[in-house]
Amino acid sequence: MPKIELATEINPDKKVVFDLSRSIKNAASIYWKTNSICH
Repeated sequence: MPKIELATEINPDKKVVFDLSRSIKNAASIYWKTNSICH
């Protein structure tokens, strides 16, 4: 755990990019699920 925190302190941009990509993937999966239900 401390290693991850240390890495994010050194390079916080990587965590932001990771969180962003993860949220985009979640949104995409939700979008496709709702789309398949509607059609």
